[in-house]
Amino acid sequence: MAADPDVTGITNVRIGAASSRAVPVLLHSYEPAGRPVPLVLTAGAPPAQAGDLVLAPATARRLGAGVGSVVPMAGDRGARQLRVTGIGFAMESSTDPYDNGGWVTGAGYDALVSGFKEHGALVALRPDADPSPAGPAGARLERLAAAAAGGPLTVITPFQPRQLGEISDVRVLPTLLGGFLAVLAVGAVGYALVAAVSRRSRDIAVLRALGMTPAQSRWAALTQATVFTMAGLLAGIPLGVAAGRALWRVTAAFIPLDYQPPDAGRLLLLTIPAVLACGLLLALVPGQRAARLRASQVLRGE
Repeated sequence: MAADPDVTGITNVRIGAASSRAVPVLLHSYEPAGRPVPLVLTAGAPPAQAGDLVLAPATARRLGAGVGSVVPMAGDRGARQLRVTGIGFAMESSTDPYDNGGWVTGAGYDALVSGFKEHGALVALRPDADPSPAGPAGARLERLAAAAAGGPLTVITPFQPRQLGEISDVRVLPTLLGGFLAVLAVGAVGYALVAAVSRRSRDIAVLRALGMTPAQSRWAALTQATVFTMAGLLAGIPLGVAAGRALWRVTAAFIPLDYQPPDAGRLLLLTIPAVLACGLLLALVPGQRAARLRASQVLRGE
């Protein structure tokens, strides 16, 4: 199988029952055959020695363990103290979710468990390879696997856990929330600019009487809009990025998902000029009102 051009990694996996502090733990053996299929870890590193252990997030919470913790683990062959080297996902199946269980090396598995509940392999394919039995890569993989095992094997194609479907169902909500907040911000800035011209009409009239030109009155509103938008950008961008990443990290840990910090660099590069342009556009109407203000009428009313 390793010679197949579509195969990029193979990991032999045996699954057996163990327990730790009365908590059932479904142990998975991590036995790469050549280049491994990488584990999905949220912290730490994969097991490298017989005494290493990677715990799934839900199991780690039940045991109160984290990276660096030492936990007891018992199987039908005996008990050992294992050091947690990482937190990562196990294998999703019809009976066990991916956030339960643990990974140990082949030697660590043999020291704890005899036999196995299930025995198979994780196979990674090139991104453009079709893993379905109808595809050329899937059909060839089934033939190679059957030849290696000396008999027919069950090949399970990748499937998405239900959590990914739940995230896909609500992925539009952050976009809607961002749009609502953007409209709210535009309305707030526009109101502040219009109200500022109305409240400061006497001051503008006095300055006009002292020689301020209509163009300078217009630039006063534009300057105020620039100050508003720059203050919002300077405070909102770092606070928004920090709050968004913190909330997403908490959400990813709760579901659980593998947390990946969003790449907001390009979006921010587009946001800064867009916000400045929006602020200047909002200042056009109050700026025009300030330019057309009749100083004599305002001062006569005083």
